[in-house]
Amino acid sequence: MVLWIALNQEQHEYACLLRMNNWNQRCSPTSLLMLFRVFLFSLLPLGLMGCASNGAQNSSEDPLEPYNRWMHNFNMEGDRILIKPLAQMYDQTLPGPVKTGVRNFYNNLREPATIVNDLLQGKPDKAAKDTLRFLFNTTFGMLGLIDIASYLGLPRQVEDFGQTLAVWGVPAGPYFVLPFLGPSTIRDSFGVAAGSIYTDPLNELESPEKEYASVLRLLSIRAELLPADKLLEAQPDQYLFIREAWRQRRERMIHDSVDDPDESRKAEEALIGELLEE
Repeated sequence: MVLWIALNQEQHEYACLLRMNNWNQRCSPTSLLMLFRVFLFSLLPLGLMGCASNGAQNSSEDPLEPYNRWMHNFNMEGDRILIKPLAQMYDQTLPGPVKTGVRNFYNNLREPATIVNDLLQGKPDKAAKDTLRFLFNTTFGMLGLIDIASYLGLPRQVEDFGQTLAVWGVPAGPYFVLPFLGPSTIRDSFGVAAGSIYTDPLNELESPEKEYASVLRLLSIRAELLPADKLLEAQPDQYLFIREAWRQRRERMIHDSVDDPDESRKAEEALIGELLEE
């Protein structure tokens, strides 16, 4: 995978990590949501003005491209200065089995959100399988530290509110790079907000435990993406590379064509190969 693609599933964690001051008082779900909304809608007019003043750069596929490129560069610089160094420290400090356990634990925490969206999309069979997966991993897998369910023929699947809105027929809208959070669309932006409010188990924790857990989850995700950095750095147009890779992966997720993790990786590798040949 490439940088930012998987972060689509955990995007709201960047807001919490980058607000380093007074975590105990400021990093509550309500305050974070308010900050996100204020910042997002304050930057949107700037992006629209950029589109109006740079019409030659726009296209029907990416009408917000001037704004998106500016925000992409802003996000990448934040990653270079803060997120990546912390992820490298995390990756070098913890042994492999511990990192695997952390990743499995947080993946397991996402299962209830997937189950809810299975039901909202009218997929009771998938909801039943994902429920069994959650129960097996939570009990026999020591709260999800060990992915027992995958060995029992219950691979991990991911469903979120953005996918649910797509199934309901809500148009995607233009490609839209979110502050701190990376690739999205107008539709998926609402899905991110809904997921962070209603189905994130970390919201049940008290400060500062919630903030520590959120940071650990983010570092686990970013550390897993470190091997892709060299590939991304080799791209002549990183924004275009990420945009097209994210769009195609998102379409496969919406149409349930990446249920098998191995097949997902193969599809992503094929996509990268196609982009490199162009």
